[in-house]
Amino acid sequence: MNILDTLITGREQKDVDRARALAARGYDNLSAAEREEWNRGLRGAYSAMDLNRVVGALEYLTQRMADAGTAADYAPVLIPHKTPEAFDVSGNVTRWREWSDKTWIDYDKPRLPQWSAHLDNIVKLWKQTQTISAVVAPVWDPDEKGYLYITKTMDASQPCQITQSNGLLQLTVEALCDPDRVLPEDGVWTAERTESGWLATYRYPGGPYQDIQDALSALTLRCAVQDGVVDAVLVFRAALRYAPEQELGRCAVRWSSILYWRELEAAWPSWGSVKSAGLSWGQAARGGGIDD
Repeated sequence: MNILDTLITGREQKDVDRARALAARGYDNLSAAEREEWNRGLRGAYSAMDLNRVVGALEYLTQRMADAGTAADYAPVLIPHKTPEAFDVSGNVTRWREWSDKTWIDYDKPRLPQWSAHLDNIVKLWKQTQTISAVVAPVWDPDEKGYLYITKTMDASQPCQITQSNGLLQLTVEALCDPDRVLPEDGVWTAERTESGWLATYRYPGGPYQDIQDALSALTLRCAVQDGVVDAVLVFRAALRYAPEQELGRCAVRWSSILYWRELEAAWPSWGSVKSAGLSWGQAARGGGIDD
């Protein structure tokens, strides 16, 4: 276990409502159980305890990056503290103790420069660590003889393999094709028709699949014709938290009502001459025009 395991990443609205309700009543009016809950640190509040956890996580990640030979642009934020140190007989403060360090105390109130510097450290670290890469392969091979069945859906996880990801917010797959001949299946992806085909979007990590490959596997495209050949180009893109959208790669897809041209080529040695004789692809696949 390290400092990252102590971060609260699953706050919900009910946690915020609970923190506000207890704060409105005041600490002195809370029950013993509620005070214990308050002292442990409320999930719905962002207190000095939370600030210190985040600072500890930033310093931990900065050190890990340094160990890996990557310099992180991290600038520690100094917090000025001021507490009464001496009083006169009337209880008035006669001397204050002042010092600065990197630890937030429960009575500290972040000022705008400190808060901005704290957030800036988070953003800079995100920018330096966010990455995504993928391997995208063509669905048919260079000589264009490997086809997909027209009667089945095309699984988008087949051509695209995400090899590394950090800071991903959204995946998009654009299908450049005839939008009336290739249709997206209903599912967790949001699909909208474009002038050049279809655009499917998956928002991560808010979607139901936390594994990116599982999310890609949930995207399917269906060929809507019963004969002939339909070509498409799939363009895979990713949007990161603090970076412009980037293209991961693209691949060509071909649907056909025939199985594989490699098998047909072996079954019909004269297939090439049939094709040049002006027959349709479907006729050639069925052996039309070939003398037994």
